[in-house]
Amino acid sequence: LGDVYKRQAHGSGRATREQYEQLGADLATNGFALLTYDKRGVGDSGGEYFGVGPGNAEEAFELLAADVLAGVEALAARPDIRGDQIGILGISQGGWIAPLAATISDRVAFQVILSGTTVPVGDEIYYSELTGERDGAEIDDVELSAALAAFEGEPGHDPRTVLDAVDVPTLWILGSEDRSIPIPETVATLEELVAAGRPYTYHLLEGFGHGLRNAGSREPAPTFPIIFQWLVTQAAPR
Repeated sequence: LGDVYKRQAHGSGRATREQYEQLGADLATNGFALLTYDKRGVGDSGGEYFGVGPGNAEEAFELLAADVLAGVEALAARPDIRGDQIGILGISQGGWIAPLAATISDRVAFQVILSGTTVPVGDEIYYSELTGERDGAEIDDVELSAALAAFEGEPGHDPRTVLDAVDVPTLWILGSEDRSIPIPETVATLEELVAAGRPYTYHLLEGFGHGLRNAGSREPAPTFPIIFQWLVTQAAPR
């Protein structure tokens, strides 16, 4: 295993460990290790898979963050892992879970968040309903932002308090054509947090959707070089 370790937090779907094998291989080749696992209730994992909405988000995210931190603790005890260089990779829904885990445990040294939002759960679900979650959908961003600002439904988990409390370096990678999360609102919040001194860095990749694939060609975004270059600024592998 590599010198610097990353623990992966899933998105909202029925994610299995096999989905991240290529990223794990890329990281391992460059001196980093990635632990990926079947999500709760999926594949070989026990427990029960469940959907998350405004009404159950707080409880659900606490449970899913505990799953992540159980892995962090197990790896921290290994002699082939640097316990002071364990990070979390959060994907989509994992963008809510990873920061929560980082505020619970001081084992978390950094985070990488792919296509994660900074808005409340209810807002994100409403936004997805407006867009149909179609990458590249022909929907006016100004109208979407106005509709989101007027949303009066149940917000559920609001990550802003958690994000204000995170004190570890965090890299966000976003796609400009994402139609699952509101990119203008997410970027605006990240810029506010950076201005307030929070240790965040973000990359907005033009032309890419929620899955970080090009909205036209479907080619994957160059996420690994961005992640790798950022990781080596946090801790150099042996």
